[in-house]
Amino acid sequence: MKTLYVLSGFPGSGKSTWAKAMQKENSDIKIVSSDGIRSKYFGERRNMQHEGDVWKIFLEELINYSKEDNSTVIADCTNLTNHFRRYYYETTPGYDRHVLVLFDVSPELCLKRNNERESYKVVPDEAMKNLINSYEEPNQETLDLFDEVIVVKD
Repeated sequence: MKTLYVLSGFPGSGKSTWAKAMQKENSDIKIVSSDGIRSKYFGERRNMQHEGDVWKIFLEELINYSKEDNSTVIADCTNLTNHFRRYYYETTPGYDRHVLVLFDVSPELCLKRNNERESYKVVPDEAMKNLINSYEEPNQETLDLFDEVIVVKD
């Protein structure tokens, strides 16, 4: 069965840590990470000058993995609004299952964790504030799209 996990949470909420732990349990799991794409193609995960290309590559990788037999893929990016949660559901029909993983971690803790990261991983404070202000609670219409919803609390 082909499964896509769509992560949703602030920077510093534990998304990448969760994804890597899942991959450690099952080495066949693929992780598609917006930060990884920035690093691989544009030299640095904090390089935001090529965002159109980053998101094009991100979606292409998700779709390409859906063509593999029994693929399990984790979409590792913030997905803080219902628009983006639905977008990755709707644009990836090649998966049999879609799982939404919500990271229920307070903005205050995420800000603290963000500032404790290695310098190349730190999201600037202004960007963090913008992300926090853009957050939407998942609505029922969005939740109903997914085959499963997992809430990760910290």
